[in-house]
Amino acid sequence: MAAARATLLEVLTPDAYAWLDTMRAAMVRGAKGVLERYRIPGYVKALGAKGCVVFSPVPLRDYRDFCDYDARWGHAHWLVQHNNGVFLPPWGQCEQWTLSVQHTLDDVERFVANLETFAVSLRGAR
Repeated sequence: MAAARATLLEVLTPDAYAWLDTMRAAMVRGAKGVLERYRIPGYVKALGAKGCVVFSPVPLRDYRDFCDYDARWGHAHWLVQHNNGVFLPPWGQCEQWTLSVQHTLDDVERFVANLETFAVSLRGAR
């Protein structure tokens, strides 16, 4: 109980949530930019400390859409991230991220740079 109390009152402060918002916004902006520059069909969804890159030209709206989702791009993206030092949840359909108060803007930049590495491997240099 002491650890939960310390986490809620001493770690997850209003400043920490503001920092998570800053990092999330940078990740979303960077990931969207890569998808647009390399014309990768997909979009970025994020809320709070969590987000994902969905490699689909149309939004996934429900379970049936998700079941029809082609996960091959997501799996390849996961490998690029993992092989370049960003450890995402293993083998998700959509490549998700979860930020923590320990992350920095350098971590965000690494994620975006790895996504660009992935895009270059698919589309070639721009």
